[in-house]
Amino acid sequence: MKKYKLIIKTLSPTLIGSGFGSTLIDTDTEFHSSGFPIIRARTIKGLLRESAMEINEIIETEQSINDIFGEGNRDYTEHKLRIGNAYIQGWDGIKDVIHKLNRESEKIKEFYSQVIQQTSIDEKSEIAKDSSLRSYRLLKPDLIFESTIEVEDTFKPFLDNACLNLRYAGTRRNRGWGKISVSIKEITKEIESTILKPIIDINEIEDLNIISVKVTTVDPVVLGTQIGDQNTVNSQVDISGNHVRGIIIQEYLKNGGNSDNKDFFDIFFPEMFVLEI
Repeated sequence: MKKYKLIIKTLSPTLIGSGFGSTLIDTDTEFHSSGFPIIRARTIKGLLRESAMEINEIIETEQSINDIFGEGNRDYTEHKLRIGNAYIQGWDGIKDVIHKLNRESEKIKEFYSQVIQQTSIDEKSEIAKDSSLRSYRLLKPDLIFESTIEVEDTFKPFLDNACLNLRYAGTRRNRGWGKISVSIKEITKEIESTILKPIIDINEIEDLNIISVKVTTVDPVVLGTQIGDQNTVNSQVDISGNHVRGIIIQEYLKNGGNSDNKDFFDIFFPEMFVLEI
């Protein structure tokens, strides 16, 4: 069996349900305990199996779906197909940095997801139906997940087609949610190094200068969120790193700073800017 890198990219808000909810969110997506989103191996396998079945309905293939993915609860795929959980790209490196900087898992969830509320409207009264308000937490578009997949050479071409055919995942696909792209790449030395090496060297954190910023609100301030309806304006309960950076940039420009200066981007928009997390 040969090992490959499986890449999944969200192209629209995506809800791959965890089966759990809370008092605030009725249907939640699945997250690791650290707060980072995760797509379970069993979910990936189910999606690929569903896609492969669609291909078999269109064209006849020599490969049997059960030969590749197993049959029912009986697993015949131990030596034919192995799939790992898919984590956000660079997850290992990010996880270590977040832990070192004492970030909370809920803040990490907010970075990678958005909460949408929907309700049903009565056609006659044109008002919301009682108890119809539902909250969903979805993965944001343009997130890239990576997993490893091992497959026998015989089944590789068929699996490639299943990946190309797989364009939607999760719930409410008919509402525009869950559009994804899936591809398989060979793990060359270059790709393998990006899998095994964290995107941020934890040892470099010791060289960072950490400063404290105090922001005092003089007037009422609203920092918009994804939660709310047409009659209610909700505000975040804290000030995000991006807002802090915006405040600093405004003061910098007011006091004679020049955005055309190369140092401006080196200071405020370097390759790694911790406040963005």
